[in-house]
Amino acid sequence: MPWTGVAIFSVAMVAGQTVGGLLVDRLGAGPAGPQRLTPTRVAGAGLALAAAFIAAVDHVDQLSDLRSLSLVLLPTAAGVGIAWQQAVNGRIGEAAGPTAAVFVSFLAGSAALLLAIIVAVSARGGPTGSLPSQPWPYLGGLIGVVIIAIGVAVVPHVGVLLLTLGMIAGQLAGAIALDIVALRAGAGPTTLWTLVGASLSLLAVLATAFRGTAADPRPARSAT
Repeated sequence: MPWTGVAIFSVAMVAGQTVGGLLVDRLGAGPAGPQRLTPTRVAGAGLALAAAFIAAVDHVDQLSDLRSLSLVLLPTAAGVGIAWQQAVNGRIGEAAGPTAAVFVSFLAGSAALLLAIIVAVSARGGPTGSLPSQPWPYLGGLIGVVIIAIGVAVVPHVGVLLLTLGMIAGQLAGAIALDIVALRAGAGPTTLWTLVGASLSLLAVLATAFRGTAADPRPARSAT
């Protein structure tokens, strides 16, 4: 993120999640089975991408060099991976229940973080400074459990794409709410582009939900 900034990083992540959601649903990797590429689903995905770009339009200048532009591919690939994770979590939840899906996700995530910490400490030494005094940083794990559990419960009914678009709309709405709180604390106001982007993201959810979960007439295939 130091080379792309948070806004551009978020746009790339949204792009990966949206395109990944379309592909994963089309392949039938999730428990909802194969989903046709209907005009409403494609339009909804396009609106979500437009919403993300518009919300971050004030930060396009952060892509000032080739290095920043190439690094955008990393969060895009991560977004595709998140879409696939939603499908796999749904499959695990369908087979063994939501608790098992949450446990597997956090077990894999904890193992990856532990490996990253070992590599970082070996290369740069131990961390310096003190732990944060605010309670908010320590709530991430609990919030993550709730998010995964909701995803596992919802994805069999709506598919990966609509779940992803709903989460994106929620993130933008939450960002605006946080901006309002920050404004009261003396921070800068929410920009018009952010409000337009959030409105488009909600429209993307409605467009996709409008006959957007029609299953493919072919038998659903198991994820491999």
